[in-house]
Amino acid sequence: MRLNVSLLLIATASLANAINIRRMGHLNHHFSKQDLDNVSGCRFAASFDGSPSCQQVADLNNMSLKAFEAINRNLDCSSGSLPDGALVCIGVGGAGGVVPNVKPLPTFDTDSESNSNSNNAATMTATAEATSMAALGVSGSTATKTVARTSSTAESTTTENASIEKTSVPITTTSDAIKTKDSIAPLTSSEELAAPSPSPEPSPEPSPVDVPAPSPTQQPAKDTGDSCGYIVSLANSYGASSSASDAVRLHNEIRAYVSSVKGISLSPLSWSDAVASQATADAMWSVGNSNCAGGSLAHSPEWSNGVHAKSLGWSNFMFAIQQFVSYDDGGGSECAQWFANPGMMSHFGNIVSDSSSMGCGLATCPGGQFGPVVGCDYA
Repeated sequence: MRLNVSLLLIATASLANAINIRRMGHLNHHFSKQDLDNVSGCRFAASFDGSPSCQQVADLNNMSLKAFEAINRNLDCSSGSLPDGALVCIGVGGAGGVVPNVKPLPTFDTDSESNSNSNNAATMTATAEATSMAALGVSGSTATKTVARTSSTAESTTTENASIEKTSVPITTTSDAIKTKDSIAPLTSSEELAAPSPSPEPSPEPSPVDVPAPSPTQQPAKDTGDSCGYIVSLANSYGASSSASDAVRLHNEIRAYVSSVKGISLSPLSWSDAVASQATADAMWSVGNSNCAGGSLAHSPEWSNGVHAKSLGWSNFMFAIQQFVSYDDGGGSECAQWFANPGMMSHFGNIVSDSSSMGCGLATCPGGQFGPVVGCDYA
């Protein structure tokens, strides 16, 4: 009688978890609970199509029948042949036998007479299936963003819920334009913002960034048709930092590039301690008057030191500015919306506004999941 045998091994630890896997929504339809119980104590198992005897399976695994029965204590070998599709333990080196190579074993004769008739041949195919799973979770947070500009009589604010992958990071901006409630269209769409990759803490003294960006004095990059793609990559080239010099440098690089591709004249900004003091006060006011721990931000009604535009964000100066560029309320990034409608009031609009100075400040948010509140004001 000729036996054609091929073998594929499976770690039974995975099979033993199949019942639990069913409860988690992954169905293993190949093996019954009884099969799994049969192999719960062994390291490798195989499932056979056909009805081989225990002796045949032991021979194929280079094991004695006694050794095979020892690792298959729940298997009844007295019946002469195994049930069709039975799941059995097979040995691994040192346990009475050696696991055959995964490649199909050569055909061999089990008695003196070879018979190719399918009615007399016992064909066994050992198959196995490994099941693994990973717990995947996307946590979402509700955050608040306010955006406004003021010009003569009141502050404007709008709010939005932002659900994100990784970290939900709301931001807010205010600028001097129309002092009425909701001076710009409300932002109510959801967004996804990826938190920046961790980077080394910068030294207290201003120092060159690891990935140099072109300075405003260099020839501005040519518009390749994706101006905002360039600006986003420029902003993202900066690591986490609350350096005043980094904040001014990035603003001026963006302003120089926008000037070159839009044919407008935006003068470089300078750092103002007075404006930075106002920005810090704005951030502190937001912490004291909104649920910053839950992701909410709010603008101070105070306008002083020549400030005409305000933005609020999170974490550190550079991450907040990166948000001001790429924040997407569902209508595209603020950079893209500004390029489509130059002069619109937004976080990005504040970066390229008709200003001569700027300043940013931080305020600790107790229990906040996004870190400190960051304020950046413009005068």
